[in-house]
Amino acid sequence: MFKLMSFLVLFLPAIAFSNGLKIKDGLYYGYWVYKEKGVLKEYGVLANNPKKDSSEYILSPDPEFAATNEIYIKINNNVPTIFFYHESSDADLNVVGWAGAKFSGGEMIVSANTIRFLKEDSKERISVGDKFDGKVVRLDIEEKAPIEEVNDEGFSIDCNQYLKTNNYAETGLPDVEEPDPSGRKDILVGYPATVFAVDELGICSAFLDDDIVSQIKNGWIQFRRLN
Repeated sequence: MFKLMSFLVLFLPAIAFSNGLKIKDGLYYGYWVYKEKGVLKEYGVLANNPKKDSSEYILSPDPEFAATNEIYIKINNNVPTIFFYHESSDADLNVVGWAGAKFSGGEMIVSANTIRFLKEDSKERISVGDKFDGKVVRLDIEEKAPIEEVNDEGFSIDCNQYLKTNNYAETGLPDVEEPDPSGRKDILVGYPATVFAVDELGICSAFLDDDIVSQIKNGWIQFRRLN
């Protein structure tokens, strides 16, 4: 009996550790980074510029800043919630959204997003952390983002591994369509339903182009804790 109990004490923590990640609570912001001659630098696939107004971080659009892809992740009790802004080339309509997620087996997994289409000149103020109403997009196959290099200051997502895990290079990105929010009849506006890949040359989907610049090809998303 003593031997059996000792085995369980030693073995169960190993099982718990292998089933998921443990990331420090807080608000994280995604920067696009790459290494050049051993030096870590930032590149403009993402905005790389968290915007704080009073005591809140805000998602684009903001008239003082250019609209660019942004991703925030709020972690509470090891449960992530993602807040994002995606720039779109389709009818000058961009997307703001949020998604509940979970950690499992070294990955962050998203099964549904809530999105809203916005024009670039929209005056609407959207705070990070507010779960607003919108179009709920449920993915037929969950989006999986492999997590790497976890420490007290943040973690990273490698786009090559992300595309491989989700098989997006072969299947393409899952899309969502809805009637044109500007009111044009019989016009549908399409948009990728994923968080970490958007349009042809945005965030991780840029890796689907063989001619991408070295700053993207040698880069990754690095999430740094803001608070």
